[in-house]
Amino acid sequence: MIIVVRLGDDVKQFAVLSPGFALEICPLCGEATLRVWDWYDRLVPCTGGDVGVRIKRYRCHRRACRCLITVLPDCLLGGAVYPALVRDIGAEEYLSGRSTYQQLAQAIGCSQSTAWRWMRAQTRQAGPWLNTCRRWLADLGLGVGPLVLPEHMRAVWHSWRIRAEGMLEGLLCAGALGEWVETLRDALQRARGHVLPGGLWASGSHVLDRLGLAPPHNAERRVPP
Repeated sequence: MIIVVRLGDDVKQFAVLSPGFALEICPLCGEATLRVWDWYDRLVPCTGGDVGVRIKRYRCHRRACRCLITVLPDCLLGGAVYPALVRDIGAEEYLSGRSTYQQLAQAIGCSQSTAWRWMRAQTRQAGPWLNTCRRWLADLGLGVGPLVLPEHMRAVWHSWRIRAEGMLEGLLCAGALGEWVETLRDALQRARGHVLPGGLWASGSHVLDRLGLAPPHNAERRVPP
């Protein structure tokens, strides 16, 4: 099981605050029987250099439970080297037409194929995430408008000769996704009164993927803790 926590706004703040953070209550059995089981250290690429963070895993010592829990900061994605914000910045640069895959790779310090995989993954996730936003926003009484491709973006994307199947449609969804995600995030925060992950990839991976598995009725009571 992975539990996502918010300790600061970025990886650097998490690295400072996490040593003083500890879980005690097991989310499965509800008993105060969690203990640190092990941990691993990782270097996260950030502006100004890599930042070292420690990811802790907890084990429930109740004999009937014994669950294993990984605590992940909301600014990181499971199994990903770069923080979620880097993907968000890369997507914004590409969708706006300001950068190509090659330029993104040079600016971020990753390979060109990695930059392409990020955008490909986003175009595949955009549709399901948009549908989740649409269902939950409708349940919260907030209307959403139609997807409209700006004329200048149509020219940009056609000039790049995007031919991968579903890529153009995915880019259209991805272009609208940011505004919808922020609208839903603000509405859910007002309904529950606590902070949810910000940014597209953090919100999508840590919140929308979970909301997509739940029916949207009574949304104010179904927000992930």
